[in-house]
Formats: sequence, structure tokens, C-alpha cells
Amino acid sequence: MRWGGVIIDVENEAHDSMLQIVSYPLDYTGRPQIHRAGEGRFVVKSPEFLDPAVYIKDKEITIAGVITGDTELTVGKRVIRVPLLSATAIYLWPKLTNYNYYSPYYGPYPYYPGYYPLYRGGFYGPFFR
Repeated sequence: MRWGGVIIDVENEAHDSMLQIVSYPLDYTGRPQIHRAGEGRFVVKSPEFLDPAVYIKDKEITIAGVITGDTELTVGKRVIRVPLLSATAIYLWPKLTNYNYYSPYYGPYPYYPGYYPLYRGGFYGPFFR
């Protein structure tokens, strides 16, 4: 199955690493939709070493794997049971950049390479005297 969300915690043990993740619905590309409501927590178990400097808190992640059962987590003073996912593939999403900008030549349009809705200013713009 494919699941995704935001990293809460990373714990490295002797032979595997455990990631605690808050689950969010995925979009068509598999990226977590963090603007929507969270759907609870799950834990990912990976046989590889997951460096806490790379897998940092609040980073978006998508995991493909197999549900192998459940595990107990302590959240505050409460013990909860969450699904345990054995990872076969892990993808960290790059940080989104905002391409919406205001330009006096092109207006407040999103920038797409090769797409300029209005050719104001510059070589293609109107000539002012």
C-alpha cells in the first residue's frame, strides 16, 4: 500500500529504523495534502538507517510498503495502537516554492517556463513615447 504524511519522530535501533508519521490524504501524484485534515498516525519500519538529519520533523514523506500489524505508541500520557508499515520504498518530498509573483511586465501570473500570457514591456511590449 502507499501511505503518506508528515514526519513526527525518527528512532534508530540496532537493526532497523522507525518513523512516526501523521497521515494525510494523498493527491494524484502521491504527495500528502497537508492543507486537509490529518487522518491519524502510523509507524514505518525500515531495515535501512534513516538519518535524523535528513528525515527531520515536519518533512513530507510518502511510503510504499506492507502492513505487518500494529504497535503501541505513547502520546503524552496515553498509550495508543497504530498501524505498522514495513517500508519497501520511501520518498521525501522537496519543499514547495511559491511561483506566484508580481512582475511589472507580466502581471500576477504563475510562472511556467515558456508561458507568458501578456508580452508587456521588453522587446514584445507596446512602445511608449
